[in-house]
Amino acid sequence: MIEEIICGISSKIYETFGDEYEIYSDRMAQNLEEPCFLISPLNHYQQSKLSNSTYKRWYRKYPFCIFFYPKRNGNQYSENQLVAEKLYECLEYIDTEIGKLRGTNMRYSIEEKDLLNFIVSYNLFVVEDTRDTLPLIENIEQNVALKEGQTDG
Repeated sequence: MIEEIICGISSKIYETFGDEYEIYSDRMAQNLEEPCFLISPLNHYQQSKLSNSTYKRWYRKYPFCIFFYPKRNGNQYSENQLVAEKLYECLEYIDTEIGKLRGTNMRYSIEEKDLLNFIVSYNLFVVEDTRDTLPLIENIEQNVALKEGQTDG
């Protein structure tokens, strides 16, 4: 699930900013070439929701931090501001293999005037169909009789 969301975020950033910026995921965070984006998942969690004998449901929250490393040319602060505004727009909706997801709880901070931390969460319900694991009724017998005084039809 996380990989699909990372791909959706990466695709949307690429679509918005083009190939002038490198895009890295948390696993490839060595030797970054600036300017670049680094997509890093934060602590996600799952909460159980109403379930029945046919379905199990969970609500999952997937927060991410997108780091932006601008070129070191003396304009880092203003570039970070512009990038943050574009991230608000481009990450509101992302397309993934599991469908379109909406970004929530968006916010950003700029660390020491040269590193942008942009936070966004993608929340969704996960449903497991348990019908295949339930035993099926193989045979059923039914005895039907008319009450006294009733006619068939």
